[in-house]
Amino acid sequence: MKRKNKRLLGLFTLLPFLSLLAIATLGILAGAMHMHFLEGIIAIIAVCTAFLGFALYIYYLVHAINNKEIDNLERLMWILLFTFSGFIGVPVYFFTRVNNKTKTSVTNTDSDFVNPIIT
Repeated sequence: MKRKNKRLLGLFTLLPFLSLLAIATLGILAGAMHMHFLEGIIAIIAVCTAFLGFALYIYYLVHAINNKEIDNLERLMWILLFTFSGFIGVPVYFFTRVNNKTKTSVTNTDSDFVNPIIT
């Protein structure tokens, strides 16, 4: 993936968290200053955040399933993390797997194992 596309994907990955901060701030302002028109803006931001978060969830789930750089055990770990942690696993996957600068994989085979006691 090109660097520009990774930056754009990273922005979209963090956008639901930033919009939740905006929703909380606007909610406090709307309640404190009796600005009831902000409630409509809050609702629009919340709906857009939900759609974006769901789309990102599906994208990263498919990416984890189709990622050839990870082994089956790690793939299962990511699927379970996405399933049980909700949207917390999405930025974690982005920063550890998608935006990773190195091309190394964590996979290990039995032939790679060296017993330090024997050698």
